[in-house]
Amino acid sequence: MARFTAWLELPPVAALHVVVLLALLFHTVTWLHLAPRAMVVRLGGRRVPDLAVLLGHYGAWLAASALVVWVVLR
Repeated sequence: MARFTAWLELPPVAALHVVVLLALLFHTVTWLHLAPRAMVVRLGGRRVPDLAVLLGHYGAWLAASALVVWVVLR
């Protein structure tokens, strides 16, 4: 376990993790921006605006992230 931890502390490995995190964030943002086009939500026969769907997805992402942080830090 100590060797693995030491390996994780190497600068190239840390840089790789930063690149992977940035790619993950890019993918998440682009996926969330596609959601209003892929999912047509209707309430009372009227279409919900794209911005409302987008903000709902961002809110769900924020709530899920807060839950993960809470579980990890408790």
